[in-house]
Amino acid sequence: MVGAAWLLPFLIVGFACEQRTPTTPASGTAPVIQLPDADPLPLTFKMTTCGRFRAGTYASLACSIVIEPGTKPGSTGIRVLADLRSLGGRNGWEIGRCVACGGPEFDLDLHVPADLSSGPKVIPLTASDDQGRTASGSATIDVLPAAAGLAR
Repeated sequence: MVGAAWLLPFLIVGFACEQRTPTTPASGTAPVIQLPDADPLPLTFKMTTCGRFRAGTYASLACSIVIEPGTKPGSTGIRVLADLRSLGGRNGWEIGRCVACGGPEFDLDLHVPADLSSGPKVIPLTASDDQGRTASGSATIDVLPAAAGLAR
């Protein structure tokens, strides 16, 4: 027990020297040690909404992608890239931020090739910020046969 009593004041002094100062509550009890803030919170996909589209059509606002910014420090310079190879496109297509939405929303406009087979198509997505955080997600669109008419 003597060893524990000797070690406890040493730990309190060690914490008090790490950028935080112990405070004494109004009740007069022992000082409260405040530890540094938790690790930064990650950048995450909050929502991805896509629809059904006819092959051979152009669809503005085909997918709406919402990114939850990271914290501690807050995310800046968030970018979202799409891998459009399942639609005959290329990998690394940058998705534009929705200017009208004013928030963390990104809108993907798509041209669905006329010769694309019908069925669900998965679009892998990658988000990143200037703080070096990344997140992965995906969006799925349902491609309908070209002969069925126009998109949406």
